[in-house]
Amino acid sequence: APQGGEQGYDIAITTSPIQEGVPEAGNWLDTRSSVTKYELHDVHPHFYPMLPETSTRYDATGTISRESPDTYKIPHSTRRFEEEQPEGWKRSTHPEGARYFFHPDKKVYTDANILDADVLSEIETAMTKIFGFCTDAGFMLPSSTNLVLDVELAESPDNDSIYKYYLVDHEYRSIFWLDDLAFDEEFFSICYEVKGVSSSSHIRHHIEQQYWYHCHLFPTSLTLTPDLVDELRDILMHWISDSFTSATSTAPYTVGELRDMLSLAKNFR
Repeated sequence: APQGGEQGYDIAITTSPIQEGVPEAGNWLDTRSSVTKYELHDVHPHFYPMLPETSTRYDATGTISRESPDTYKIPHSTRRFEEEQPEGWKRSTHPEGARYFFHPDKKVYTDANILDADVLSEIETAMTKIFGFCTDAGFMLPSSTNLVLDVELAESPDNDSIYKYYLVDHEYRSIFWLDDLAFDEEFFSICYEVKGVSSSSHIRHHIEQQYWYHCHLFPTSLTLTPDLVDELRDILMHWISDSFTSATSTAPYTVGELRDMLSLAKNFR
């Protein structure tokens, strides 16, 4: 597959509908009262919602043959040992070693290997379609919104690629979609254990859990502020106190582990 720096990176992307300074983050702002509500999947049937916890990052099974056909030669005077990035994109490395990409202008994250020109073309096509959908529908995304995309390339020219997505609102600590989504076992595995959901407040904590898992997958998407550090320390101190005072504490770690975490958190500022 073509590598970074070669041909194939000249795809135009529709202007993002993410609005800087939109005060009501977390809510859609419909600027066209006459627009009938419709879903992304209705307009682009090859788009499907996904969850952060269903990321395939840790399911990769690719292997490298021990019998390399050619010996790689380091070009003369090479000092920078990195592939050239596609225009507009930045590469990040997760502390656990995984590589992912971020488009700062469009606020898009992906695990897809966009150094492959075919993959890049599909990801940027998905960006264009989603942003175009929002613009056509009169939807303005809050400035705290991120878009996460993945793609399954078509196996033949007669088939279409499959796009998976979710959006992130950092102000509300939530993920959301451009489609209606049934809270059932087909999409949310927690539904095998949790029954009787009848309102959004019943699933608020689970949606926030998905938000934090997104931040785990893409840590550069979250700015660690002093307020967040204080909140973390408060939670750790509550768990320690709860472990001391309750025989049925729900703290997920031992007191010793919590103390170590609290000591570490004190150095985050």
